[in-house]
Amino acid sequence: MKGYYIHFDGSKTPGVNKKIKMQVKEFQKYFDLEELEISFIPKSLLWRIFRLLPFGGIERDYKSCLKKMKAPDFVYIRRTLADKYYIQFLKEIKRKYPKCKILIEIFTYPYDKDEFSSWFAFPLYWKEKWNRKKIPTLIDRYVTVSEDDYILGKETLKISNGIFVDQVKLPVYNKKEDGRIDMLAVAVMQSHHGYERIIEGMHAYYQNGGERQVYLHLVGNGPEKNFYQELVKQYGLDEKVLFYSELLGVELENVYNNKDIAVSSLGCYKKNINYLSALKTREYLAAGLPMVTGCKIDVFEKKNCNFYCAFPNDESLIDINRIISFCDEINRNGKEEVQKKIKQYAKETVDMDIAMAPVIRYLRVSSESRAKND
Repeated sequence: MKGYYIHFDGSKTPGVNKKIKMQVKEFQKYFDLEELEISFIPKSLLWRIFRLLPFGGIERDYKSCLKKMKAPDFVYIRRTLADKYYIQFLKEIKRKYPKCKILIEIFTYPYDKDEFSSWFAFPLYWKEKWNRKKIPTLIDRYVTVSEDDYILGKETLKISNGIFVDQVKLPVYNKKEDGRIDMLAVAVMQSHHGYERIIEGMHAYYQNGGERQVYLHLVGNGPEKNFYQELVKQYGLDEKVLFYSELLGVELENVYNNKDIAVSSLGCYKKNINYLSALKTREYLAAGLPMVTGCKIDVFEKKNCNFYCAFPNDESLIDINRIISFCDEINRNGKEEVQKKIKQYAKETVDMDIAMAPVIRYLRVSSESRAKND
């Protein structure tokens, strides 16, 4: 089968680009697939203002994309804002290649609150709302990481965020005789990460005479980093909470060494998120790390496991004593054994061949059915 993976300036955002490259690689194990990126066409300020109007459109280089496509059996499109040009693009694919399967991945659903809550994005909301109702008649399936069976009346294929688990090294871990606990969080720090909950929890722990040495390693930058640094300074935790800039490659691998537990997002309640499937949770699992969670995580809900220490999805402090007890219990038979078990769990739940299986299966069945009919 010949296919195209189409996205809109995805290469400009490192996290998005990383996910795209992994999905493309997985598709290429089964299909003749090419990646096509559609870019914005630079326009004057006056034109950019005009396109905000209900019948205006965002200029993207759809023509170049269509020219590069050669008799596709399927196209896999990462969703973008639905405007008149987007609808025309879908119609043109359908017109030229009526047997082509068109799949659109909606990476966040529902997405209105996330994308259109600010005042300057609000005009785009009406454009999106008007045009998206036309999409279901032009495509074959929506692809979603949500639990929705239907989106806008169209049947879905449910995937999960996945990674290539074997590409993540198991960190080095040296036994700590002093019972020290090292926690790790890697993120572009934003409000929904909610790390103030664990910083405040550490403050309460030491204020109440906590004797075990507990450290938090926060890796990355982002808009909330200054807030966390000020909080640490206010509580006198400078020696207990360690900040790092964004790390990549070997430096990032090294920071995972000798860590006992990872910290997932603790502020999901701020965005009304009750179910998390972030790529970072997959990376923690692939590195053999148990997790502190402040929100339900999809892979833990689907299978029974004891690899996480769960806290409520609210603003309450994180109880450090609970984390210490959890780490002592889970490491009872040795850290190396725990790492291997969590790594295997990751292979069975978040590896790319598991994550993308519903889409791969759908396309292969469609191909077989088409071959019989032809």
